[in-house]
Formats: sequence, C-alpha cells, structure tokens
Amino acid sequence: MSHLQPVPPRSSPGRTFVSQDLADCTHVFIRVDAVHPPFTQPYQVSNRVLRRTRKTVTVDRKGSTEAVSIDRIILVYILEPDTTAVLAATTTDESKACTRRVRFSLPSRS
Repeated sequence: MSHLQPVPPRSSPGRTFVSQDLADCTHVFIRVDAVHPPFTQPYQVSNRVLRRTRKTVTVDRKGSTEAVSIDRIILVYILEPDTTAVLAATTTDESKACTRRVRFSLPSRS
C-alpha cells in the first residue's frame, strides 16, 4: 500500500453550452435523471426561476425552493397570448418562385 500513487483527476469531457437567454429567463424545464418507460417526458413541468448563479439555478418547485445544476435545465419560452405568428414559406417551381404568407393567431388562455 505504501507504493501506491494517487491518480490525477480526470478532465471534464467538454464545456457545457449555456444559453445567453438564461440570464433573464423566468421559467425553466428540469430534466429528470431516471430511467423512463417509453414515450414519457424527460423534463418536468416548467418551474419559476428565483435566483441564478454561474453553475446553478434556484427554482420554485411545488412551493419549495431547489437549486438545480444548469446541466439539467432547458429554457421555457412563453409567448404572449395576443402574439400573432407569421409563417413565410417559399416554394420554387420550374417556371417561377412563389411565396405564400400565412397568418394565424395563437389561442388565448381563458
């Protein structure tokens, strides 16, 4: 045992991507690190962000606070109810190019 040498620590596999929108997001999804049956959601319902640090996000989860690593979260983008989305699709035909604009309103939450 006296001849054993300590093993140096492993290097991390790479840098974690951190979205720039994390600085001002209001809600996040949290990944569940467990074995799931087929066709189940890997992320829990959206949680409100209370605080942020460089490596963690503190969220309000069912009335209690929990610090979660940024590796386990994705951002939630909430659309305003009166937002109108515009979809522009361009198709090319042999004779000419055709652009069609489609407008639709998102359903309002009642």
